[in-house]
Amino acid sequence: MIEDVNCHDYVIRRDGRIVASVCLCVAHSTEQTIGFVESLVVSSAVRGQGLGRELMQHVIAQAPLLGIGSLHFTSKPARVAANTLYRSLGFQQRETNVYVMSI
Repeated sequence: MIEDVNCHDYVIRRDGRIVASVCLCVAHSTEQTIGFVESLVVSSAVRGQGLGRELMQHVIAQAPLLGIGSLHFTSKPARVAANTLYRSLGFQQRETNVYVMSI
């Protein structure tokens, strides 16, 4: 993933250690370029300090620079704080059926 030009990893370090990270994956189709936000993670030791918001704002700022027309991600309903953050940043929850097939 680190060598994939379509994956962009962003991290926040404190005292030389990574305490928060997110990955932005870019997918191209014939109609559009989409960004998929994956694995927003904030260490429990620093939660509540706005690091998740900081990373998401950075992703949002990078999206147009990468030609991305829309950002997509999933979040479990039980992650109340995370879902509140996403809505506060302007993301809208979609009503959809999500399908998966393990290969």
